[in-house]
Amino acid sequence: MTSLTKRILSSLVMLPLALAALWLGGWLFLALVVLLTVASVYEWGKMVLSDKKKAADFVLLTAGYVYILLAMSAFLFLRLKNDDGFVLTLMVLAMIWATDICAYFTGRAIGGPKMAPKISPNKTWAGLGGGLVGAAAVAAGFVLGGFTPAVFTEWTLLCMAALGAAFAVIGQIGDLLISALKRKYGIKDTGNLIPGHGGILDRIDALLLAVPVFAVIVLAAG
Repeated sequence: MTSLTKRILSSLVMLPLALAALWLGGWLFLALVVLLTVASVYEWGKMVLSDKKKAADFVLLTAGYVYILLAMSAFLFLRLKNDDGFVLTLMVLAMIWATDICAYFTGRAIGGPKMAPKISPNKTWAGLGGGLVGAAAVAAGFVLGGFTPAVFTEWTLLCMAALGAAFAVIGQIGDLLISALKRKYGIKDTGNLIPGHGGILDRIDALLLAVPVFAVIVLAAG
C-alpha cells in the first residue's frame, strides 16, 4: 500500500469523526480536543527527550507544551465561545486542509525549486502557490456560499480570499516549525498513530499556529 493510499484511507476514517465532533460541539468536541492535547503533549515530550546523549532542553520542552495548550485553547474558544463557532472553526480547518491538499498535488505535478530543502525537502514553491490558491478559494467560497461568519460580514470577497492566502502561509510556517524540530532530533515522524500521516503532531502541525492566529483575528474583527 502506497503512502498516498494510506493517507487517503486514514483521512476517510478521521475526517467524518472530526466533523461530527465539530458539528455536535459540547462535550464531544471538548473530548476530541482533550485527546488531541494529550497525544500532542506526549509526542512533543517524547521528541524533545529522545536524544539521550544530551541534557534535556527543558526550555524547549516547556515552550512546546505552552504552544500546544494555546492552540487547543484557541480551538475551544472558536467552537464553544462564539455564536458562529461551528462555521468559524470549520473555516480555519478548511483553509489549512485546502492548503495541504493543493500544495501536495501541485508540488508533485510541477516540482521545481525547493522552499526549505534543509528542513522539509519535499516542499516546493510551486506547492506553496497551489496552497495559496486553494486556501483563497475556500475562504472566498464561504462568502459565495452564504456562510460568512458574522465577524466577517463587512469584509469584501477579495479580503476573504486574501485571508485564505495568508493562512496558507501561516499554516506552512507552522508545518515547517515542527519539521525543523524533527530534523533537530533526527526523527521522521513524531509518532506512528495515524497510518500514512505519522503522529498527531505531524497531522496538526499547521493548525497549531494557524488556529491561535485566527482566534486573534476573530477577536479583533468582533
